[in-house]
Amino acid sequence: MKKIAQTRQVEVGIRDLKSQLSKYIDRVQKGDEIIVTEHGKPVARISPVSESKLILERLIAEGKARPALTRRTVLPPLIDLGFSLSDVVIEDRS
Repeated sequence: MKKIAQTRQVEVGIRDLKSQLSKYIDRVQKGDEIIVTEHGKPVARISPVSESKLILERLIAEGKARPALTRRTVLPPLIDLGFSLSDVVIEDRS
Protein backbone atom coordinates (compact mmCIF):
# COMPACT_ATOMS: atom_id res chain seq x y z
CA MET A 1 0.00 0.00 0.00
CA LYS A 2 1.36 3.39 -0.99
CA LYS A 3 0.05 6.79 0.14
CA ILE A 4 -0.16 9.30 -2.72
CA ALA A 5 0.91 12.90 -1.96
CA GLN A 6 -1.25 14.63 0.63
CA THR A 7 -4.55 13.48 -0.81
CA ARG A 8 -6.75 10.87 0.68
CA GLN A 9 -5.96 8.40 -2.10
CA VAL A 10 -4.51 5.03 -1.26
CA GLU A 11 -3.01 2.71 -3.86
CA VAL A 12 -3.45 -1.02 -3.22
CA GLY A 13 -2.78 -4.18 -5.22
CA ILE A 14 -5.62 -6.58 -6.02
CA ARG A 15 -4.20 -9.35 -3.84
CA ASP A 16 -3.89 -7.05 -0.81
CA LEU A 17 -7.37 -5.65 -1.45
CA LYS A 18 -8.90 -9.14 -1.57
CA SER A 19 -7.22 -10.24 1.64
CA GLN A 20 -8.13 -7.05 3.56
CA LEU A 21 -11.33 -5.93 1.86
CA SER A 22 -13.14 -4.95 5.08
CA LYS A 23 -10.24 -2.71 6.10
CA TYR A 24 -10.31 -0.86 2.77
CA ILE A 25 -14.10 -0.53 2.74
CA ASP A 26 -13.84 1.04 6.21
CA ARG A 27 -11.32 3.54 4.82
CA VAL A 28 -13.64 4.39 1.93
CA GLN A 29 -16.51 4.95 4.36
CA LYS A 30 -14.25 7.40 6.19
CA GLY A 31 -13.63 9.34 2.97
CA ASP A 32 -10.51 7.75 1.46
CA GLU A 33 -10.35 6.84 -2.20
CA ILE A 34 -8.76 3.49 -3.07
CA ILE A 35 -6.89 3.08 -6.36
CA VAL A 36 -6.70 -0.63 -7.19
CA THR A 37 -3.63 -1.73 -9.13
CA GLU A 38 -2.72 -4.84 -11.06
CA HIS A 39 1.00 -5.36 -11.62
CA GLY A 40 1.53 -1.74 -10.54
CA LYS A 41 -0.94 -0.24 -13.04
CA PRO A 42 -4.18 1.41 -11.88
CA VAL A 43 -7.23 -0.59 -12.98
CA ALA A 44 -10.07 0.60 -10.73
CA ARG A 45 -11.11 3.22 -8.23
CA ILE A 46 -13.22 2.70 -5.11
CA SER A 47 -14.58 5.95 -3.73
CA PRO A 48 -17.27 7.07 -1.32
CA VAL A 49 -20.74 7.62 -2.75
CA SER A 50 -21.52 11.32 -2.61
CA GLU A 51 -24.30 12.38 -0.27
CA SER A 52 -26.04 14.29 -3.08
CA LYS A 53 -26.11 11.16 -5.24
CA LEU A 54 -27.69 9.19 -2.39
CA ILE A 55 -30.33 11.89 -1.92
CA LEU A 56 -31.14 11.95 -5.63
CA GLU A 57 -31.43 8.15 -5.77
CA ARG A 58 -33.81 8.22 -2.78
CA LEU A 59 -35.97 10.92 -4.37
CA ILE A 60 -36.15 8.94 -7.61
CA ALA A 61 -37.11 5.78 -5.70
CA GLU A 62 -39.86 7.71 -3.87
CA GLY A 63 -41.20 9.08 -7.17
CA LYS A 64 -40.39 12.67 -6.15
CA ALA A 65 -37.80 13.14 -8.90
CA ARG A 66 -37.14 11.70 -12.32
CA PRO A 67 -33.74 10.88 -13.78
CA ALA A 68 -32.65 12.88 -16.81
CA LEU A 69 -33.54 11.23 -20.10
CA THR A 70 -30.62 12.79 -21.96
CA ARG A 71 -27.35 14.49 -21.13
CA ARG A 72 -27.39 18.26 -20.73
CA THR A 73 -26.67 19.97 -24.03
CA VAL A 74 -24.38 22.94 -24.49
CA LEU A 75 -26.25 26.18 -25.06
CA PRO A 76 -25.43 28.24 -28.15
CA PRO A 77 -23.29 31.34 -27.62
CA LEU A 78 -25.03 34.57 -26.61
CA ILE A 79 -25.88 37.06 -29.33
CA ASP A 80 -24.97 40.69 -28.63
CA LEU A 81 -27.98 42.78 -29.65
CA GLY A 82 -26.36 46.04 -28.62
CA PHE A 83 -28.73 46.58 -25.69
CA SER A 84 -29.59 44.80 -22.48
CA LEU A 85 -32.84 43.18 -21.47
CA SER A 86 -32.81 45.40 -18.38
CA ASP A 87 -32.90 48.48 -20.62
CA VAL A 88 -35.91 47.08 -22.50
CA VAL A 89 -37.79 46.37 -19.24
CA ILE A 90 -37.03 49.84 -17.84
CA GLU A 91 -38.18 51.49 -21.08
CA ASP A 92 -41.34 49.38 -21.14
CA ARG A 93 -42.21 50.35 -17.56
CA SER A 94 -41.86 54.09 -18.15
